[in-house]
Amino acid sequence: MLENRFEPSLERRYTGRSGDLWRRIELERARGYWEENVVLGRRRLRARLADRLAPLEGSSILDLGCGAGVTAAYLADRGARVTGVDLRPCFADWRLRPGVRFVLGDLRDVWIGSEKLSAVVLQNVLEDHPPSQWPQLLASVAERSVPRLLLVVRLANPWRRWTAVVDPAAELPIADPVAVLRAVHLHTGYRLVHQEKVQRRNYHAQIADFRYGDDGAEV
Repeated sequence: MLENRFEPSLERRYTGRSGDLWRRIELERARGYWEENVVLGRRRLRARLADRLAPLEGSSILDLGCGAGVTAAYLADRGARVTGVDLRPCFADWRLRPGVRFVLGDLRDVWIGSEKLSAVVLQNVLEDHPPSQWPQLLASVAERSVPRLLLVVRLANPWRRWTAVVDPAAELPIADPVAVLRAVHLHTGYRLVHQEKVQRRNYHAQIADFRYGDDGAEV
């Protein structure tokens, strides 16, 4: 059993001033131009995730590292049954996300029951951990043998240095998409079938859609 706690770097990132900023973005209460672009970029991202997961009606989605549950609620509003998992109770605005079941715990060892799942969403989780931990994180996801994995990572963008100067609290970690894809292929049975970028000014992200045991023909 892994200990359910944040590492010090994550504790710093999601508490204090940085935590307040991230919470504003999660709850779409942006202050200023840069935060507004992140909120709008994340909206665009959610729409693309829903398109990839369609039809959502009657599907069962596991959102690992769900934060305040914004993506989970978006998918639930479109007919999916969604279970959101996150480590920190302050992220889970339980009363604000009807139609979503939240589980408090570490995504690596939390038990969510025996319900057959349609897909797993792993959004902006790997960036919060050093690459040395990715094999363990990904293997824990793959153990469930869920047919699909939708993985989202933050990307470097030309505005990143400027926004960090304006507000250092806005500096969030990014991930090398090539290293992420390689880690998935090396440590799981998932194979890439589609990838695309979502951009909005200072918000850049990549969606990677994997199928379990698939040969990746759609790519």
